[in-house]
Amino acid sequence: HPVIHPELDKCIEYEARFDYQKLIDECVSNIETITNDSLVTTFRVTKTLNVPKYCDYNNYVRSKERTQMEIVSDITLRKNSKAVEFVTTVNNTAHDHRLRVNFPTCTEGDDYFASQAFTFVQRKRGVSEKAINFSEPEPYEKNTSGIVCVKNNNEGLSFISKAGIHECSVSKNGVISA
Repeated sequence: HPVIHPELDKCIEYEARFDYQKLIDECVSNIETITNDSLVTTFRVTKTLNVPKYCDYNNYVRSKERTQMEIVSDITLRKNSKAVEFVTTVNNTAHDHRLRVNFPTCTEGDDYFASQAFTFVQRKRGVSEKAINFSEPEPYEKNTSGIVCVKNNNEGLSFISKAGIHECSVSKNGVISA
C-alpha cells in the first residue's frame, strides 16, 4: 500500500473507523407534498442527521457530543420536462463537518466533463495511480463552476448547481461526489 502522507493516512484510517451506516440508520426523515396539480408536483423531504458536534484534530476523533443537522430538499416534477428540480437547504450546526453529496448515475466510463470559466474540460475519472506518491498528490476533488456531466454510449446525466458546488469527483462506476 503506497504511502500518501502521514497526516492524510491518519485521516483515512479515522474515516475508515467511522460508522456511516449508523449515522444513516439514525436519520429521521419526513416526506410531504407541497404542490400537486396537473402541471407541477413538489415534494419536501426533510432529513435530520445526528452528527458529531466537532472534530478534535489533535487526536483525530469526532466528539461524542452530537448536534442535529437538518437537510430540506424540495423536489419538483413538471409536466413534459426531462429534468427533476432539487432545491436543498442545509442547516449545518456542526463545527468542522464536511457534508458530501453522492449521485449514483450508473454510467461507467473513463472520463467526465466539468464546467470551468467559459469552457468545459474533459477529465479522467478517479485519481491517477502514477501520481499517488507525488509530493503534492493529485486531489480526488477537482474544481468546477457548477456543472458536472457523465455519459456512456447511450445515456448520460448532468448535475447543474446554481452556485453551491465548487469541487467534484467522479468514480469509474459513475458516482458523482460533490
